[in-house]
Amino acid sequence: MHEYSIAKYVLDSTLSSIGETPPERVSKVVISIGKMAGVVPESLDMYLKLLAQEVGLTRAVFEIVVNPVEFKCNQCGQTFEPNKELFWCPHCGSSNVTFVRGNEMAIDYLEIEEEGP
Repeated sequence: MHEYSIAKYVLDSTLSSIGETPPERVSKVVISIGKMAGVVPESLDMYLKLLAQEVGLTRAVFEIVVNPVEFKCNQCGQTFEPNKELFWCPHCGSSNVTFVRGNEMAIDYLEIEEEGP
């Protein structure tokens, strides 16, 4: 259910970013989330679409990009995406690994239509 709060934050941030630009000119909002961010993309998309209408982002399409989880082996230096929930390096078998990415969440960019003639 926290996807509702995240959607609200994304929309508020979008409106803040566009300033005086009419919200109906926003055509696309691209959001990236890591696999381990604890966000259900389908739920976030549903709330974004629902709430966007209320704030005037009537033409906005929301694209949610899910980024993989990545670890780095402190033994051999290789980076890898873990299989299932096992965080051992597939190259050397070490469990001495460091989390690199996969829990991030960001608004990557907005696309805004040009003003008409």
